[in-house]
Amino acid sequence: MDVSSGQLRYIFYSAVIALVLVAQAIASFGNTDRYFPFLWYPMYAKAHYEGERLDVGHKVYAVTPDGVRHPVLAADLDIDFWRFERRFARPLRAGHAHEIQGFLATIAKQYPSLVALEVDDYPMVITRDGPRHAPLRTVATLPRTKFESQRP
Repeated sequence: MDVSSGQLRYIFYSAVIALVLVAQAIASFGNTDRYFPFLWYPMYAKAHYEGERLDVGHKVYAVTPDGVRHPVLAADLDIDFWRFERRFARPLRAGHAHEIQGFLATIAKQYPSLVALEVDDYPMVITRDGPRHAPLRTVATLPRTKFESQRP
């Protein structure tokens, strides 16, 4: 039995499509964030309900001894917005200084008198009339002593 090149191409493309569909089906039952950017669609997002507070973005500040809060931007760390949110702000909010030591060293060089880092959220609240801005709040504070004591 001879198989033509057209039939081989058809079998190959069919197998690729089937593989992608199976991967999406498997991933849809777990935490889809781990598959970013392959599977990061709104249809996989969790439902949100009235009164729920949604984190829209975070601002990080370097706090100096005089109490002045200096904004730390993604550009200061030479990364894009998504890396800033996922690889810096998220571990910082969780207090996982060991995961972001490189970023912390960069910030400490920029602000030698740094005493702490603070993270503010800029949330929205779901209402019957649509999303509304909620008051911002400081969601995490990481003293310099904590992250300098964790240096390798």
